[in-house]
Amino acid sequence: MQNQRWSEDQKFEQQPAPSFGQRREAAARKFRQGMDSAIHEIAAQLDEFPWYRLRMLIAEQLDARGIALDVSSASATEVPTPQSEGV
Repeated sequence: MQNQRWSEDQKFEQQPAPSFGQRREAAARKFRQGMDSAIHEIAAQLDEFPWYRLRMLIAEQLDARGIALDVSSASATEVPTPQSEGV
């Protein structure tokens, strides 16, 4: 929101470099660094994410609605879904 206000203020400024330009650049840099940090943290957590559990819960929800889960790629450690087990 602050970046938007600075952009609007710059429209009214007739100077080549607005007086708040450095603050805007610092805020944008801080935001980008924060986003980069968050993205790296999220990516690191994906290695620990319980993908199998998520897949099983989705399969259960779909099965309850009579929808088959069609897995496009299978891994060597894949465990059958409840529907394929005859549950």
